[in-house]
Amino acid sequence: MKRTLITLAIASLITAGMGTAFACEYKKGETKFADYANCRYGEDSIVVVDLPETVAWEKCIYQVQAFRPANLLAVTREKNGKEEASINQRGDIGNPCYLTKQHCDKALKVWQDG
Repeated sequence: MKRTLITLAIASLITAGMGTAFACEYKKGETKFADYANCRYGEDSIVVVDLPETVAWEKCIYQVQAFRPANLLAVTREKNGKEEASINQRGDIGNPCYLTKQHCDKALKVWQDG
């Protein structure tokens, strides 16, 4: 009986944890990346900064945490009424996030300063 209860409790915890992951699903072209990031990491942990008009992308989405440097999650832009997002992945050197990071970091610094 005890073993059954423990197994049931563990299964419930695993299922509860998976429910949050399914609720925060990013679908390219359907979900706005900022909405996904707010759901996944919490609204207090996400900062969206606007880029200057001279840059091809429009917004940088950062995850901010206490005592840790900000983490660039993605850069986004609107195209034909739909959001286009480039998700930051270290292995993808040609990724626009990688190429736009300096502009994003400048915009984040302006946001932090004031």
